[in-house]
Amino acid sequence: MDNYYIVATLEDLIERIDMEINNQKEYDHNEYNLYKKRLKDFLKDLRVKYGNIYTIAAVSLIKKTNEKNGYKISENIQGKNKEIAESLEDIIRSKTKFHQEYLISVEYPTNLNPILIVGKPDGLIFEYGEVKILEVKSFNLDDFFNCPGSKKDENLIKKVISRIKTSSDQLSLYQYLLENTIKLGLIGNTKKSDLYGRLIFYSENTKHLYNAQKIIKNNLNIIKTYGNGYHAYNLNLEERVETTHINNEDLYYFKIGFRVRYNPKTIEKYLNNLNELIGSSKLVDNRDL
Repeated sequence: MDNYYIVATLEDLIERIDMEINNQKEYDHNEYNLYKKRLKDFLKDLRVKYGNIYTIAAVSLIKKTNEKNGYKISENIQGKNKEIAESLEDIIRSKTKFHQEYLISVEYPTNLNPILIVGKPDGLIFEYGEVKILEVKSFNLDDFFNCPGSKKDENLIKKVISRIKTSSDQLSLYQYLLENTIKLGLIGNTKKSDLYGRLIFYSENTKHLYNAQKIIKNNLNIIKTYGNGYHAYNLNLEERVETTHINNEDLYYFKIGFRVRYNPKTIEKYLNNLNELIGSSKLVDNRDL
């Protein structure tokens, strides 16, 4: 999700996790709920040791760093588009074993108290010593095609490439958080981890949908070339159009799937900017981490 809440505190995060635990169904005591309880206990111990330290959302770290370095990332999703995006993410999770869980890293920036980086990928699987992380990006084709302007083909391809880059950055950071969560003893050692991206293009108008499919298909080699530069590979355009029903309206969509290679240089860039990002940020809500 592209909702950025810059900095909150450890107590805010503990309160949110506690609320999520309390909202679980009595019968739903699986490994994910046990993980939440382990995480809450760890965070409480951290609060005793360091006090109510700052907590920064992984996606806001990406956004602030990219703004500082002068490149744009995907637009914030608001209103109806946000509701649709969340519904589409739920559909992806319902068809798989993916769940949403927090991953964390305790960092020690120079001349600052410890800072907690926390991320909540769109999907996470702990399975037989393996971990899979999923990031989903949605795109409203009606908004795009109804907006005046020329060069629709070129602009759509730029939007696709931008979302691949953002997904790749987020997945690398989530991989870093996963490794640190393991080091903290909250997750057992894993044999391997895989990073997956999904782009979902949706519309209430099938004409817009098929126009977008045609443009993307005709430019797939260009998208793959740029994707490789952003550490994305195995990019696959899933041409099958699927239908769902949201807010009493039929919605049509298709997907692009890809894998991502972990990029340590991405992490190095974000961590190098952490001092400045924290110093320039204000305490705000952290509901979407």
